[in-house]
Amino acid sequence: MNELQNNLSFVQSIWNTNARSFVVRTPTTLLYWLTVAVIICYPTKLVPEVTTADIEYLVDRAFKTTANNSFEKCAYTVRTTDGTGSEKQERFDPYFGDEQAWSLVSTNGTAPTAKQLDGYEPSESLRHPAVLSFDFIDTSTLKFVAQESNDLRFSFELASELRFENDTLIANTVVIEPVSAQIKEIRRASSEAFRVAKFAKVLEFEAIDRFRYEDETKALVLQSSSVRLKARSGEYRVDQSIQRAYSEFDCSTTPIEVPPTNQENPSEEEFDLFIESEPNTLDP
Repeated sequence: MNELQNNLSFVQSIWNTNARSFVVRTPTTLLYWLTVAVIICYPTKLVPEVTTADIEYLVDRAFKTTANNSFEKCAYTVRTTDGTGSEKQERFDPYFGDEQAWSLVSTNGTAPTAKQLDGYEPSESLRHPAVLSFDFIDTSTLKFVAQESNDLRFSFELASELRFENDTLIANTVVIEPVSAQIKEIRRASSEAFRVAKFAKVLEFEAIDRFRYEDETKALVLQSSSVRLKARSGEYRVDQSIQRAYSEFDCSTTPIEVPPTNQENPSEEEFDLFIESEPNTLDP
């Protein structure tokens, strides 16, 4: 089981459009009027061709986000639901220190019992939803796929150091809102079963991250994430489905760190702060 978990951990940690065609064989006049009727009844917005320059500009803006580590001190709530429907809600608040930063808020919609609180283990492996990094995307491989409503969908490949033998069987797409140049969704889904090792096979894999602008941080945050994984290795089977939703961001609880001072031997610079300046006087 450990071998399977090791082989699949990198797949789980990193979390196409269907084309329809038809041929109409009718007289030219009938085809013309059918076309007119379709245009009148189902008006469509003509989308100008997305040029290479447009894509490069949009990609440069969208991925020009720097991870602000100061957001690691922001509090937030995460609601986790597994494939069985069980739900738990947790709160992260660094104001209470590293050991008590995590707290269990509820389980299946009710307040936790004393036993549940006593046995509670925080989800320490969770990434902070306000500290984002898209380094796993090789931006040089981004290709325009389609326009969906007001958003643009691109395909991409993983960074070279993260690629593996059968990674071509996973379709990677990112949705970008062109006006704000904000990333809205990153989706990775397998098109068919594939092997990650000699005795480990992934039967189904899908990971979806959705993002939104957060007023509290004035930046992009992770709104929700979901992972669907089915795999087998020998007699062992993995069938997992996890959804997480992030909310209630609060950066005002961050404790203010006051630099320590040496009260026994204050430096001359610190000592000068307590000396009143003498008024300027003229020599008689």
